[in-house]
Amino acid sequence: VGMTEESCEKAFEPFVRYDTETEGSGLGLTIVKDLVERVLKGTIECFSDNRGTTFKMYLPVEVIYEAN
Repeated sequence: VGMTEESCEKAFEPFVRYDTETEGSGLGLTIVKDLVERVLKGTIECFSDNRGTTFKMYLPVEVIYEAN
């Protein structure tokens, strides 16, 4: 019951909406992608199959170690 492959590819485009029964501007995932990539320096991906749709975010981790 997930999104189609084409829908996943377009999910991050501005003003794209898949549910016409709820209110919204279609900017939510566009804003999320912008924050993840520009502010957090990560990536976000959309995956979908017959069980549903999953969005995976990959965020960099910086490990700081100070020896005494």
